[in-house]
Amino acid sequence: MSAYHNSNLLYRPSVSIWTARIKDKAQSIEVHKSNGAVAGAANVYKQLLPESPELKAIQQHAAAFRTWIYDSTLPWDDSGWRIGRVARHMDFMDQAGDWMRQFDEKVQAFAAVYTQAFENARFTLNNLFDEADYPGVNEVISKFGITLDVTSLPNTEDFRVVDGIPSDEVERLVQIAKTSVDERVKAAMGEAFSRLHGVVSKMAETLVAYENKAVKKFNDSLVGNIAALVDVMPALNILDDADLNDYTATAKLLCDYAPEDLRKDAKTRKAAIAEAQALSRRMKPTENNAPPAVHTPADSSMANKLRDLMSEES
Repeated sequence: MSAYHNSNLLYRPSVSIWTARIKDKAQSIEVHKSNGAVAGAANVYKQLLPESPELKAIQQHAAAFRTWIYDSTLPWDDSGWRIGRVARHMDFMDQAGDWMRQFDEKVQAFAAVYTQAFENARFTLNNLFDEADYPGVNEVISKFGITLDVTSLPNTEDFRVVDGIPSDEVERLVQIAKTSVDERVKAAMGEAFSRLHGVVSKMAETLVAYENKAVKKFNDSLVGNIAALVDVMPALNILDDADLNDYTATAKLLCDYAPEDLRKDAKTRKAAIAEAQALSRRMKPTENNAPPAVHTPADSSMANKLRDLMSEES
């Protein structure tokens, strides 16, 4: 089993929310009739609780939670699983627990005012209001949920314990599984490199534009985004790649520049531009400078083929 199996875990968040949005069939039909359009040409949707700050708070919290998960992990597959390092697992789960507790608290706050919000909707929606559109409070609350599943990386050796499959077929399936896992790890590492390269090159490009007066201002997040990514990079460097560690350490030095100094002091700005451009050039993916390939045992002929394949794809 590859070393990264023991140093990484997979996470899959799940968030469900009552959108309080519904198609108004009667109004949709009226729109078709009044405009001479065929059925289905246009639909009218209405917000059942357009003035509920408690519902909006839940929706915003859920969006922020998804963003936090994205920032703290790397993509694994299309079904929502993401990969992160075991070394950060306990801190990650503590933070996830805070997010989920806050979500539940906001749901309870919404439940406490749901009846009043329902009554307020009679006036805010006026003729669009239809009491049948509104579930009972218990049904509404059951529509909210937040979870975070955790599992280990797939064990590609599992095929060897399956009875009834010829040994040569078992070996073929094992190698296919290994290749699949290795390719996903490589893609995840490519994402980590890309994120860091993105914020560094953004700093360089923006400061050059500011220096040339092509833009009049820039936000503090120009530096803040680098700082935030540097902080989480130990969780994203799932292979503990030495180059990525080095790039991260260099990027951290860019965080020493205060945004206000970059705006007011040309000398400081030019120094930051030079450093950011130099790091961006070092990180820029090229044929000879790509995210690291995944390493498998050196005595495996399949491993050699896999490394060759990855090299070609890079």
